[in-house]
Amino acid sequence: MTLDLVAVIPAKGIGDSLIMMVASHRLMCQGFQVTTFSKPLQELNQWFENHKFVERPPLDKLEEIFSAFDLVVMQNDNTEFARALISLHKEGKLRALSTFYPTYEEKKHCHLMALDRVFHEERPMVDNTARAISSILGLNHISKNNGLRNPSALSHRRYKHKVVIHPTSTSDDKNWSVAKYIKLAHLLQDEGYSPIFTVAPGEREDWIKHTNGMFEVPFLPTLHELANLIYESGFMIGSDSGLGHLASNMQLPTLIISNHEGRMKLWRPGWYKGDVLTPSNYIPNIKGLRLRENKWKSFISPSKVFKTFKSLSLKETFLLNNSSSRY
Repeated sequence: MTLDLVAVIPAKGIGDSLIMMVASHRLMCQGFQVTTFSKPLQELNQWFENHKFVERPPLDKLEEIFSAFDLVVMQNDNTEFARALISLHKEGKLRALSTFYPTYEEKKHCHLMALDRVFHEERPMVDNTARAISSILGLNHISKNNGLRNPSALSHRRYKHKVVIHPTSTSDDKNWSVAKYIKLAHLLQDEGYSPIFTVAPGEREDWIKHTNGMFEVPFLPTLHELANLIYESGFMIGSDSGLGHLASNMQLPTLIISNHEGRMKLWRPGWYKGDVLTPSNYIPNIKGLRLRENKWKSFISPSKVFKTFKSLSLKETFLLNNSSSRY
């Protein structure tokens, strides 16, 4: 397959974009001219040398924009955008389309094409993406390198006792409770750590009130500034969201608090090993009650999260004492 121009289209989240950058970077390293369609990555362009980022075009411009590419690699997100691109390919208006399916159901999705890849639900997304792009390119070596690099004089994990806490996500159902996050921050502080809450600018005022001035809630207007903070911090604790992927990508230990163990097998951060804490499987999830699913926040205590964090911290200390360099 002779290619030149390649478009890579992640789903809209920052985590999805970082994951699909594994495909973008592998393609670029193989000599292709790659354009990645991601708004979040435009704010992180300083972290990805020689990569080109643009925003997704509107639906009425899809054929005009993507017919110019020799190959389009898309992460399926079950949106109208994804369905429209697949339809264009079926109509012969795209030269080649490779769709990466995080999950696939024959009745729900289109018939698989030769360049499509279905992900393994037991492997992290970043591992699946690395395997998929290697398969498309006919390469034996699998690489999770997405090209992320330190763009300035930042010092990796300079403040090892600083714990970045990211308590929000795109869905409140995925967020652990505010009061428990505050309690966790106190437990961390009492142990000598420096917890810092990172939220979107529009959420900051609420979280300043939640923390009552006891913990730092910095103003971080861009993803670049947030990335700078994470890169020099020691750990990340957060809800089910993309910033865990960014921290893992930067080789920080991560602890993700989530409501669904099965989903996190696929969506857990996959660059640097961390932990995922979910409600115990012993809690009943009987149809009609579904306690584990609907009341999951009640079954994860601050002390349990702190204990898991301490275990993660001890593992990290052991690794640092037995490894010269990781980043």
